[in-house]
Amino acid sequence: MKKVNRARSAHVHFMTTPEEKAKLLENMNRAGYRTLGSYLLKMGLDGYVVNIDFSEIKIYSR
Repeated sequence: MKKVNRARSAHVHFMTTPEEKAKLLENMNRAGYRTLGSYLLKMGLDGYVVNIDFSEIKIYSR
């Protein structure tokens, strides 16, 4: 197998119940993340995700 040069080379694997996975995916989508890996990395390292809705401001910036 060809070795790929990546910034993150350590692999983490854990098991969940279907209900836990559904809740993780729901939280991931609500926070605006596209991949579960990026969401879990952010939550694991920082413990929180800040998601600010700028839609009201965008209306006035046109």
